[in-house]
Amino acid sequence: MRGTSRLLAAALVVIGGVTTANAAPPETYPLAKVTRGQTGYGMTTFAGNTPEKFTFEVVSVVKNFLPKQDIILVKSADPKLAVTGFWQGMSGSPLYIDDKLVCAFSYGFRFNKVALGGCTPIDYMKKDGEIARRAAVTTAKG
Repeated sequence: MRGTSRLLAAALVVIGGVTTANAAPPETYPLAKVTRGQTGYGMTTFAGNTPEKFTFEVVSVVKNFLPKQDIILVKSADPKLAVTGFWQGMSGSPLYIDDKLVCAFSYGFRFNKVALGGCTPIDYMKKDGEIARRAAVTTAKG
């Protein structure tokens, strides 16, 4: 349950924050093509309200991190993360490989000597967005 709520929160931040009224959704990078050693960049707000880039490297794709859900484990040697590492406020920050959206940051691991974190693949968020939801709430006539 906790993982699902994180997944939904990350999906809302990434999809809601990236798309605007006139903008097309970003191209996505498929999870099946993610491999160890690939590098990319993420966007997050370190101070104020202007997003900044940080770099990362793929450590692994962790299969079944949650039941039927994989995550992409990443590390960063970016100087912006040298002291703090990944932190909880970064949840939902988009990460890109080859300028294509691959995942949203969703898991930070404390007490590491390197900045290590996990992100939820965009493929899962897109599938979750396609699931049929309950119909609109109606009120009883009385």
